[in-house]
Amino acid sequence: MESEKAVKATPAELESLGAVKATPVATSDETTVGQMEVETAFVKGEVQPPAYRDFPFAILFFIQIIGVAATAIALGPAAVQGQGEDDEASSNTNTGNEDKVELGEFLVFLTMAFVGSIVVTMGFFRLIVNYAHSMVKIAFFMAPVTFGFVTLVFLASGDDISAFFGFAAVGVSVISLCLYFYYKQFMPFAAANLKTAMTAIRSNSGLYILAVFFVLLMYAWTAVWSFAVAGILYKDSQKEKVKCSDLGLDDDQLYPEGSMCEQGPNGFQVFLLLLCFYWTQQVIQNTLHVTTAGTIGSWWFTPMGDASICGREIVDSFHRATTYSFGSICFGSLLVALMQVLEQMARNQRNRRGNHLLLCILQCLLHLLRGVIEYFNSWAFVYVGLYGYDYITAGKNVLNLFRQRGWGTFISDRLVFRVLLMCNLGIAALSGCVALLVDMTMGSTFQGDSKVIAFFVGFVLGLLVSNTGLFVVESAVRSCIVCFAESPAEFDEAHPDLSEEMKSGWAEAYPTVWASQVSIAPTTTRTDPATVTTATNIV
Repeated sequence: MESEKAVKATPAELESLGAVKATPVATSDETTVGQMEVETAFVKGEVQPPAYRDFPFAILFFIQIIGVAATAIALGPAAVQGQGEDDEASSNTNTGNEDKVELGEFLVFLTMAFVGSIVVTMGFFRLIVNYAHSMVKIAFFMAPVTFGFVTLVFLASGDDISAFFGFAAVGVSVISLCLYFYYKQFMPFAAANLKTAMTAIRSNSGLYILAVFFVLLMYAWTAVWSFAVAGILYKDSQKEKVKCSDLGLDDDQLYPEGSMCEQGPNGFQVFLLLLCFYWTQQVIQNTLHVTTAGTIGSWWFTPMGDASICGREIVDSFHRATTYSFGSICFGSLLVALMQVLEQMARNQRNRRGNHLLLCILQCLLHLLRGVIEYFNSWAFVYVGLYGYDYITAGKNVLNLFRQRGWGTFISDRLVFRVLLMCNLGIAALSGCVALLVDMTMGSTFQGDSKVIAFFVGFVLGLLVSNTGLFVVESAVRSCIVCFAESPAEFDEAHPDLSEEMKSGWAEAYPTVWASQVSIAPTTTRTDPATVTTATNIV
């Protein structure tokens, strides 16, 4: 039986009631106005007009960049010259031709191993798209399988430590099995999220190229920062030595009474140097995150993406991230950088003064606080990329998301994270195997235990390549979760097949909420300046 209910309200009254839309993902917290149910709990985000937000933090960020670069230019050459003189004094008698041959072989090996890592990474991405649900399940059993494999290796070698790994494998298997059944109902929604994110990235493949650019930018920044630090350390090394006790080094075992130490940078210099490094690192990473979120948001509402390297959606999102939203990125990144610096300094104090209990507790608390802020930022920057909010407003929207959507958002995100971690390690291991095959084909590229070194180099290359690609995937997954929470109807129009998978996964994860909402389906909505008329079908 169907009946049509019409309700008229002024724009002001409509605004006070909330969004007039009943969607499958809405919460059950509703208000009845006449015969129509209006959702009031969740406030949908709105695209903000172009404006430079939190710009004082962007100005401060550029000031520290200029300061580090100036220090590198002023003090770095002297440090390099001093190091060069030391190297010349201790140089060996190897001929230049031999060095050239070894360098050439190494570059060929490195290039082939790098290409192999890219191929392996692309293969894993294809697996995620085609077998997302299976990958989520497999992720729960990778740890016990790994422990079991290590146990067999040590058993074969006759090592007594195999018993320890055997017990660990049993314990991890039991825990993984319990977690599997606890999270089983959330897996379809997590798998649908992951598949949707991978499809969106494949439709905007230029994000991978942009990710590589940011990795190179990070390497360049590390080089400049290291140049500046080397210059400061070299300048301080020219000073006369002082008593270690005068520098606060009071550990009698490490620094006996009367021992002399070089004067390094003071505590304030160390703090600033570490803050500059971590802040810039976070800004580079979060700029890519915001750009990805904006690109996914554009794809969400359109049937087709732009697979070109410089697609319009990517260019527009990158422009917003590096202009209007750059201050917000710098603001949020500064908070994490401060926690990283304090944690690093607490760790250094532990190393210098021994494992003091209070310092251990302090480091643990700082580590936990940093993790919380980093995770909060990962969601806040999604709102910055999607809508152009300032950092504080984006944070409020994150709190509203978790409050209204519940911990299901967190659980789905963590399940995807397990898959990405599994893929990261798998890509690294297979890349190491590829590098090993390359080394065996070319002959021993390295001196000594060439096979171990080749595998290690390939493993590290695989980690670097996969980390770059999987960071984009993680950003896309969180963007899809937010977009599905706020705009499921638009997604259903643009991408009906993926939308159906997302809705099915949500229905399986939250059957009670789904049942309470599925009976209300919007059919027509008409808006004019004075009144709003909404018709709904009551099933």
